[in-house]
Amino acid sequence: MRVWVARWREDTLLPDGSLGRLHRSEVIGAVEDIPTKRQALALLQERLSGINQGTHKPSSVLAFREFALERWEPALLPTYKHSTQRDYRSLLRRHLLPAFGNKRLCDIQRADVQLFLNEKGKALATKSVHHLRVFMSRILGTAVEWGLLPENNARGTKLPKKAPPPERPFLAVEQTQRLIAALTGECKLLVVVAVLTGLRRCELFGLRWKYIDFQRRFIHVRESLYEGRCNLPKTRSSIRDVPISEAVCTALAEHRAASLRTGPDDSVFSNERGQPLNPQKILREMLHPACDRLGLPRVGWHAFRHTYATLLSDLGESIRTTQALLGHSDLATTLSVYTHAIPESQRHAVAKLEGVLFPSVPQFAAASGLTH
Repeated sequence: MRVWVARWREDTLLPDGSLGRLHRSEVIGAVEDIPTKRQALALLQERLSGINQGTHKPSSVLAFREFALERWEPALLPTYKHSTQRDYRSLLRRHLLPAFGNKRLCDIQRADVQLFLNEKGKALATKSVHHLRVFMSRILGTAVEWGLLPENNARGTKLPKKAPPPERPFLAVEQTQRLIAALTGECKLLVVVAVLTGLRRCELFGLRWKYIDFQRRFIHVRESLYEGRCNLPKTRSSIRDVPISEAVCTALAEHRAASLRTGPDDSVFSNERGQPLNPQKILREMLHPACDRLGLPRVGWHAFRHTYATLLSDLGESIRTTQALLGHSDLATTLSVYTHAIPESQRHAVAKLEGVLFPSVPQFAAASGLTH
């Protein structure tokens, strides 16, 4: 296919920060779509308007790999939480560097980023692709702030459309009751607290005694535990006070009375060395075997959070109340992800609607004259 190719020179920033000249070339379009040279020149003039008018800001010929590893990572990665640092290192080395590492910053176009996201969308979940786009935008945005790029070409890109993810598991009331009855010790208490507070796993296992108000019956969510490190909660909305029932308060008080370490900074759920319990170990050694014995689906800690939200919704609590209790910053997350329809409730809702519309059952067959 014959195409129009434009070539020009423009000012650019060299790796040492000095100004240089760069030879650029770009395909303007196919001859089939742009039949005359005059039309091609008009498109080129539009493309070079910033350079010709003196408003063009020089871009950097620095390679993306060099900028990300030698400048962005040392300067900005330490400003993020430990969990985010770990995720960003992984995203950079597994996804961004293989795709853009050898490209110059000035050569990364919006179309390149969009094609990259489209390709990743074939294998990764939408949430993972979203994280990649946000991370790429932060790196290129920093290059713009530092005067190395005129614009952030990760902005304006779109996430590829995918089928909605499968609904996350949750337990019905009867299933939850059976599971709790089959558990013992700290595992049983962990599940009871999780189901009746909706705490995230990192909030549950990072809980310290100083954050439990036994008198007013509140758990103050002020920390979260990730890979053995204490961090601030996930978002500003995650910092909250979660009311606890009398039963939970009593169970925690009994647990404290039997514990060896009950200082303000001691973990509520700890091993013999005083370290926070490992959630994966408890899942593997206690919770999943109990689910298997009972014939229940193998649920994780997050399923209890879903169960909490779903049962609150089923009891008629407002979505705003549930959002506040869960610590969500986005109401749509609470509504679309954390509340599930319970079959019994659906049947009850249909019966109530029928009672409103038809106080007495209509006789359709007699009215229509239909016979069998």
